[in-house]
Amino acid sequence: MVRRVAAEAPGSPSVPFRRPAPSRRLPLLEAALGPAFLLLYLITVFLPGTFNLGPIRLSLFKLVLLVAFVPLALQWVRSLRERILLPDLLFLGFCLWVSLATYAVHGAAQIFYIGSTFVEYFGAYLVGRIVIRNADDYARMFRYFLGILLVMAPFAIIEAVTRVRLLSNIMGMVLSTADQYVHENRLRLGLTGGTVGFNHPVLWAIVFGRGFVK
Repeated sequence: MVRRVAAEAPGSPSVPFRRPAPSRRLPLLEAALGPAFLLLYLITVFLPGTFNLGPIRLSLFKLVLLVAFVPLALQWVRSLRERILLPDLLFLGFCLWVSLATYAVHGAAQIFYIGSTFVEYFGAYLVGRIVIRNADDYARMFRYFLGILLVMAPFAIIEAVTRVRLLSNIMGMVLSTADQYVHENRLRLGLTGGTVGFNHPVLWAIVFGRGFVK
C-alpha cells in the first residue's frame, strides 16, 4: 500500500510532475503593446500641451495611457497567474492610497482628477512592467529614448539662447500650453533654463541627464 501511494505521488517515475499550464497568449494584444506602442508613448511624454476631454484635462501621454490602460491591465492580470511580484502590490497600494487621500480631502468634486491621476501613475508603471520584459526590450527603450533626446536637443538650445519656446509655440497651434512654466528674468551663465516639452526646466534637466547617464 505504501509503495502504491509513493508511486502515484507527484514527481515519482510512474506519475511525472506536471507544471501548471501557462496562461493563454493573446497575440493581437501583445502586438499592440509592442515596440511601436513604446515609441509612441515616449514621444508623447516629451510633447507639451493639454486639452479638455469633457471635465478631464489631458496631455498627449495621458491620452495614450487612457487608451492603453485596459489592455495593459489585462496583460498584467494574466501575468499574475504565473508570478505575483511584491513591487506590483506596493505600487498599486500607493496609487490607491493617493486616490483615497485625495477623495478624503476634496470629496467627489475631484473624482475625475482622481481617476486621471490613477491612470497616469499606475498606467505608466504598467508600461514598464508589461512592455519592457527583458534585456532586449530595455536596450530598445533606451535607443528610442536617446533618439528622442537628440531630436529635442536643438529645441533646448534655441530656448536657452533666445528664450523662444519653439516646440511649445508649435504645439500651441493645436493644444493649450498656457500652464507651462513662465521664465524668470534671472539668467545662469547668460543662458535660460529650457523647459522644451516639460512644465519646468528642472524636469527637462533630470530627463536629459538621465538619458545620457544610461
